[in-house]
Amino acid sequence: PNPTTDVLNISSKNGLNVSEIRITDMTGKVVKVQKDVSTVNVSNLAAGTYLIDITTNVGKATSKFIKK
Repeated sequence: PNPTTDVLNISSKNGLNVSEIRITDMTGKVVKVQKDVSTVNVSNLAAGTYLIDITTNVGKATSKFIKK
């Protein structure tokens, strides 16, 4: 869900394999990196807007999410 309070669920289309998830704050500081996961616990992050970079076997996508 976006906005989220505790967990982000990552689902990929077309059978893509998620190899890394990197979350950065709006200043560009990396606040969390996880490998080979489909859920990310963000309950320890401060409220605000973050960018999530999802790296798959065919490329990379970036999205924005809000932590309440």
